[in-house]
Amino acid sequence: MAFWLKAVDNCERAGGRSCDDCWMTTHIVLPTYDLAFKKLFANDEHPEIVQGFLKDFLDFDLDIAQIRIKNPDSIRHANIEANVESDEANLLRATYRDITIAIDTADITIEMQLVRQSKYLQRALYYLADLYTSNYGTDTAANSLFDSLKPVWSISILGFNLFADDVAFRVFSLRDEDAGVALEPKLLRLGFLELRKPIDSKAQARWRKFFISGKVDPDAPQYLKNAAAVIAYHNLTAKERKMIDAETKARDISRAIMAGLKEEAAEEAAKEAAKEAAKEVAAAHAKALSEGKAAGIAEGRAEGIAQGRRETAQAMLSRGFDLEVVADLTGLSVKELKDLE
Repeated sequence: MAFWLKAVDNCERAGGRSCDDCWMTTHIVLPTYDLAFKKLFANDEHPEIVQGFLKDFLDFDLDIAQIRIKNPDSIRHANIEANVESDEANLLRATYRDITIAIDTADITIEMQLVRQSKYLQRALYYLADLYTSNYGTDTAANSLFDSLKPVWSISILGFNLFADDVAFRVFSLRDEDAGVALEPKLLRLGFLELRKPIDSKAQARWRKFFISGKVDPDAPQYLKNAAAVIAYHNLTAKERKMIDAETKARDISRAIMAGLKEEAAEEAAKEAAKEAAKEVAAAHAKALSEGKAAGIAEGRAEGIAQGRRETAQAMLSRGFDLEVVADLTGLSVKELKDLE
């Protein structure tokens, strides 16, 4: 299905300025919003979006008829009326991020996780294993309960870097550690797309740009253009717009809180750094004073000893002692003794 997107850069009705109706057509809804993500990948009215995604990332060449959404878009089935004053959090809870797709040969789960989460690898593997075991015994016509089990794929779209390298998309599977041979059939495969990293594949780079900006290139495939149109603000229902506005507000508040926390942390860090610097300066000053005092005492002691030697030598010379004898007893040189004379 093709969509018509209205251009409103210089709206005549608004005299070149923005207006509410035009804002609906220009306001970009990011695919990473809960509602938008669900509308893209759990939309049984637009299976071509999932078809294109699986083709570009998993190299699946599927007919649309093979694609079955196990948890279709809950927004269209949610019992929430647009004219009912409802808690924003309740509206947002009407969606969930993980998508489960069934094809003839496998089950596939897609999840969006933007914020770093502790133990995310363990979580992703848990959901993959849970999806795998969920089919156990579902085929009543099978000879064995295990015949119901089929391969599962998991793709996590991440807004943070999970791995310390520059690989943007990767897939893990079970394989022989020594020989490097994959276990057949490939029952479990775990994929990760990290949006913060650039990607070489042109097809995958288009999806990355879409996830980050909500925009698609003019030469993008039709299924990607359809994806952008599906979540376009002016194509949403009043109920969906209310939910998008709620999430936008929640994100703005979250960003403001995080920015405030960062500023506070920076101020505290600056104060601590100033305290540490003051301590270092004070310690250095005290050390310098101590060393100077010690040096002064030592210097004074040495000068006192030298003065005592000179006075002793003068007393001996005044009594007629030989220069050589006085020099030997006081440690002064003959020249120094002659100067004293």
